[in-house]
Amino acid sequence: MLNRYVGYKLIFADIILMALILATPFTASAQDAQPGDACATANAYVISGGPESAGKVFTMTCQGGVWTRITESDTAGNLGVKKALPKTPLDVAGEIKIGTTTGLTCDIDREGGLRYNATSNCLELCNGVGWACISIAACGDATPNAFDFTDLVNQSTSTLVASNILQITGITCTVNVAVSGEGSPQFRACGDSGCSVVLLDWSTTGTVDNNSYIQLRLTTSAAGGDTYSATLSVGAGADVWNATPTGDCTGSPAPGTVCPDGTVYAGLSPDGNVQMFVTRCDAGMSWDGSNCTGTRLSLSWNDGDSNWVLTSYTSAITGETNTSGIVALDSNNVTGGFQDHVAAVHCNNLSQNGYTDWYLPASQEMNVIYGNKGAIGQFNTGSYYWSSSEDSGNAAWYRRFSDGVQGTNYKNTGYPIRCARR
Repeated sequence: MLNRYVGYKLIFADIILMALILATPFTASAQDAQPGDACATANAYVISGGPESAGKVFTMTCQGGVWTRITESDTAGNLGVKKALPKTPLDVAGEIKIGTTTGLTCDIDREGGLRYNATSNCLELCNGVGWACISIAACGDATPNAFDFTDLVNQSTSTLVASNILQITGITCTVNVAVSGEGSPQFRACGDSGCSVVLLDWSTTGTVDNNSYIQLRLTTSAAGGDTYSATLSVGAGADVWNATPTGDCTGSPAPGTVCPDGTVYAGLSPDGNVQMFVTRCDAGMSWDGSNCTGTRLSLSWNDGDSNWVLTSYTSAITGETNTSGIVALDSNNVTGGFQDHVAAVHCNNLSQNGYTDWYLPASQEMNVIYGNKGAIGQFNTGSYYWSSSEDSGNAAWYRRFSDGVQGTNYKNTGYPIRCARR
């Protein structure tokens, strides 16, 4: 009887206890801390992951009153170090340091492992057989094929100007590029000849690969006639690019200087070192601000006929005298009326840049002009140019601008001309 009483008492106690438990209010667990949440204890450390971060686990430290991420991992097995939303098994925001060897043997189980060899000062990779130093292969050829940027003349002062675009060829590896000089020079590397694809924007240093394109730029001098130079080194090769603004033609200007009146200083005459000036463009063409445009005329020395006339104006050094004498003579001894010596008449009648005293240069004056053709510019370097120097009744002297050779040809032949004055 006593045992039955005790049993009833225990059952009753269990019922009371259960009722008390069920009657006690239940409080849900607080949400775990997240990176960026406020924290109170500096340098506190916590491992967190909860309703707000399903599938993520954080290790964090309290810095400046905010929980700061140390690591973040996800259910895909990706681990980020100071990196949110890791995308790879190890995703590090910043640098990593690989320690020196601990003596582990490289075998198939450790293939792909990395270690630092402090003796040989290199990072080593386990290839499944042994540890191999990771090194950059030596460049087979860091010397590019010769490249030559076209110098600029007659530019505006204090103006940013750009070079032509050249392709770098002949190298077998990535090479360093650097530019230095006057006018704050820079270069850019491109993937095409028009630089529509820019690989490296304007800079003073960088690298390029074979077949890349390079363009230069600098700001011209504030002083007219003052040349600024930029030296570009590409691997073991280099080139110097020059840009010269229009200058003052008083004193001793450099050949090719564009004078304030628009004429171009050509050099000193062969008959007494008198300054000679030429037009900006060949006969028939005009200057548009950056180039000669229009149709380059091909003019005969006489009227284009074969009825020759001997003028006897043969001076090789004084084109003024030749021109003034030639234009007064009929070039055809058969056809009635007066026929011009076309080339000389063109220069004699020219009114340009405020001057009317132009003439067709003599043969040795053409030699001076040829010698400075690069600085003067805008010539057809594959052509012949007439001089005013007569050779015989049916021939006159020309200058070939591809190589400077002087020769004679029939007067009815058409060649370009460039007029001069003093």
